[in-house]
Amino acid sequence: VTVKPGITDKAGNALASASTWNFTTAPATAPTIVSTHPAKNANNVSVPDNITINFSTEIEARTVDANLEVRDGNNLVSGDTHTHGKVVSFKPRGAFSHGANYSVTVKPGITDKAGNALASASTWNFTTAPATASAP
Repeated sequence: VTVKPGITDKAGNALASASTWNFTTAPATAPTIVSTHPAKNANNVSVPDNITINFSTEIEARTVDANLEVRDGNNLVSGDTHTHGKVVSFKPRGAFSHGANYSVTVKPGITDKAGNALASASTWNFTTAPATASAP
């Protein structure tokens, strides 16, 4: 940045000589996933449970819905997302099925409040608890 001579302050005093300086901005840092619930490869997850993803930075809520998928095999699970700061949660519209395998994929379209996108997709799996036999 260079400020040339002749620029004046409010009192009319002119800068006597040019003043130049440089600066470097910090590189953009992509958000990362810090932790998840259920954890990767978790077993016996409660069927009324929600999915929670903790990120390293505050997430832009409007980028979540199109970039978060929960699947039961090939079937997309419908649900609602909620973003609060660094935490994104997914609540299925119905309880998860007993003894089922689910996958969660977070796509790189999710961004933080500064517009930095997740560097790559992240997928993990979990299995819900089997149904328990009811007492006669």
